[in-house]
Amino acid sequence: MLRTEQKNDLFAINDDAIIIAQNLSKVYNNSHVKTIALQNIDLKIQTGSFVAIIGPSGSGKSTLIHILAGLDKPTKEEEQLLQLDNYTILGKTESSLAEFRARNVGFVLQFFGLLPTLTVLENVMMAGYFGGIKDKVRKAKALELLSLVGLENRVNHLPSQLSGGQKQRVAIARALINSPKILFADEPTGNLDSTSGREILELLKKLNLEQGITIIVVSHDSRILDYCTEIIEIEDGKIISHISNGNQS
Repeated sequence: MLRTEQKNDLFAINDDAIIIAQNLSKVYNNSHVKTIALQNIDLKIQTGSFVAIIGPSGSGKSTLIHILAGLDKPTKEEEQLLQLDNYTILGKTESSLAEFRARNVGFVLQFFGLLPTLTVLENVMMAGYFGGIKDKVRKAKALELLSLVGLENRVNHLPSQLSGGQKQRVAIARALINSPKILFADEPTGNLDSTSGREILELLKKLNLEQGITIIVVSHDSRILDYCTEIIEIEDGKIISHISNGNQS
């Protein structure tokens, strides 16, 4: 069912929104060519949602998710609002943002982003280092997460010894080591075969249902609609629909 919230009600502080964005815009100026990536985005995402952001290539999906995660900044951020878990993202220094992301936000990439010279265990542990987790605790937690994603027998392997699906599972474990409330994933199945892709979607759904992590996924994979609770469709840098998908279990 299409949401019918009015803009004045969208930002009322009376519910359990984990992300609130108002008037987000992003404009790129390259070689005197102006490209509008996002136009006046108003958005609210509830805690515990599994959200799919869909739309054609070049519609602004990845730009939006990078801004929501605090990895990029909108144009004229002083005129806009972005809050993650009641923390105001815009206007903060890079060091403050990096500290906030390390402790509160997980991010999964299409091409995994694993360090090739580190083992599976070391890749996951490194993210915990930046989150301020002590060495002994970091190793124990990394092992626990690798068991959670089904890689307890691959902890000493290098990324080159893993399949694509296994690499993505390592990336998800790494993103979880600092116990984030929000997990962002940019095309997490885009570099995988169909079987591995479905396994990754099922893992994300499990994390959403069993651990209550808010999941936000940018995807061209139509199977995402079988797992998400909300669908945000973007076209030409604008949200053209934001609907409930009804997948609560």
